[in-house]
Amino acid sequence: MRILSFITAAVFAATMPFAALADCTNNPTSNGALSATQLTSLLGGKIACVAGGFGWENQEYHSGTSSGSIIDYKHGAPGPGVVDQTLTIGTYAISGTTNGLVTYSYSGGGTYSYYVLGNSAPVTPRAGTYFFCTAFGATAITVKVENGAGPCT
Repeated sequence: MRILSFITAAVFAATMPFAALADCTNNPTSNGALSATQLTSLLGGKIACVAGGFGWENQEYHSGTSSGSIIDYKHGAPGPGVVDQTLTIGTYAISGTTNGLVTYSYSGGGTYSYYVLGNSAPVTPRAGTYFFCTAFGATAITVKVENGAGPCT
């Protein structure tokens, strides 16, 4: 599963009504998208959490600062009895200046780029959550960002 898949967006939008309030239908850069500096501070060394039907659908740790590995927390560090262990699943990179763009490249499939709306956006989501929008106006994906490598709380 990928944190920023369109299936996850539909599931999460159903569980968090605030996702419908983000204005990703227009160009996100005109709606308060975070800058590259703000994105680096937001994501670097932190875990991004997307809720699913029963708990956390995806828990992806961003190692590095403005770029690095994406590590899927899953059910914890490797060890005896740990099923579905933490695994590096790709990379991320933050680019841009005034309006930052985060691009995820997953090992074995798919590259996705997003503008992120948050506390500087016209619609502020719940504390600690942000709206990830494609440049082309798809449904917003609501992502909770937490300190550390996981698990999501």
